[in-house]
Amino acid sequence: MLNRSCPVCVHTDLEIFDLPFQSLVRSDCRPLQAEKNLLQCGACGLVWSELSIPDDFYQDYDLDEELSGQEQPLFSPDFEGPQPRSRLLLHYLKQSGLLPDSGKSLDIGCNHGFFSAELQALRPHWQVFGFEPLNRPSALRERHIPAEQFFHGSLASIPEHYDLISLIHVLEHLVAPEPVLEALKPLMTSESLLLIQVPDYTHTLFDLVIYDHLFHYTAHSLKLLLEKLGFEVLHLEHFLPKEITLLCRKSEKTRASELIREPVLRLESCIQELRALHQRVLNFEDLAAQANSHFSLMGTAIAACCVSGLLRHPPEFYLEESLEKKEGQFLGRPVYNLPMLQAKEYMNGYLFLPFPQNQAVRLTSRLQKSLPGWKIEF
Repeated sequence: MLNRSCPVCVHTDLEIFDLPFQSLVRSDCRPLQAEKNLLQCGACGLVWSELSIPDDFYQDYDLDEELSGQEQPLFSPDFEGPQPRSRLLLHYLKQSGLLPDSGKSLDIGCNHGFFSAELQALRPHWQVFGFEPLNRPSALRERHIPAEQFFHGSLASIPEHYDLISLIHVLEHLVAPEPVLEALKPLMTSESLLLIQVPDYTHTLFDLVIYDHLFHYTAHSLKLLLEKLGFEVLHLEHFLPKEITLLCRKSEKTRASELIREPVLRLESCIQELRALHQRVLNFEDLAAQANSHFSLMGTAIAACCVSGLLRHPPEFYLEESLEKKEGQFLGRPVYNLPMLQAKEYMNGYLFLPFPQNQAVRLTSRLQKSLPGWKIEF
């Protein structure tokens, strides 16, 4: 047993785990070689790292959306094709029946302002505000959030109250989440909504290898954290399969949920799967080399970035399923979509899918119709 306690439930039943490799990824999808240890609470299931992130780490942070002018698209069962994350979030909010026709929103960690833009498209009478700790220039943000409605520096400097405050993929980056959540309370009325979305590592192994993701929440540990700080949780959903989405309000009462012990084997099995994936991709790379054939990875996001670092040699190219993806580069290699690949008459090759099994099985079924001569592994 370690001589420290869980940051959420303060239990001391902790275990420490080492990631099986040092091929990590920054959350802006750049490779990074480093060690990362993870602690898991045997009571509430919270997983976290005690890494010390350098002060200048986010100075050159860029999700590359400035170049594309659009937000990362995601698949949802509610829509036929991929949709921007913010649009899916606002669809969820609209379905909740809690989003009024007008109000003021504050997006913490607003980046290029995509959430604000989607909110105004859905509810034109909303005023949108944004906050970033660093005042980095963004032409996209200035298009979506008026300059006088953008704040930076300290949360304490933000004036007024807001009807909706959002932290979309922010909480997992914070060294100390509790003071930040406490600092939001003066900006809220009793009717204000707080929208939080974080990754669910149990549905996406690669969240564990993101260097600057310091906390890996379960639905239970996230709910415990908010209730411990005096928030009433209204909705807790997995409407996006790899995400935990929570909607809450300030409450006069501090009420903690009953502590439900989460299975510690969950993290251990994730780490075992990362170890097994490392071996599978090396074996598959060897088969491609022995056949003197094309070798490619699917995707241009976190998973592909991590797996690229595990290979003996870089892949020949990266493949994207989306027809909207134009030819470009990722980690110094070409990126093709299916029509581009077919135009090159690459009749056979080896394609590795760095995705969870259920997603990879569906994707394999679709891809083999277009790539009948290719061997596909995951």
